[in-house]
Amino acid sequence: MAKVRYTAHAYVTGGRDGHGKPPRAGLELDLRAPMEMGGAGGGTNPEKLFAVGYAACFASALVSASISIPLNRT
Repeated sequence: MAKVRYTAHAYVTGGRDGHGKPPRAGLELDLRAPMEMGGAGGGTNPEKLFAVGYAACFASALVSASISIPLNRT
């Protein structure tokens, strides 16, 4: 089994129309369901947070892979 290197925690009250924050200082958000999904809008929705996290991980994977691939610049 792989060694756990990092664990993240967050506290959310109110679900999709609530408030979220980590246990220590940092990101703190009002959460709102998007208007396109029948919500009030006006805040950050969980889909946006997922997209940002996924994109950041994907970009890091591309950088890691590109470092290990030698390029022929002729």
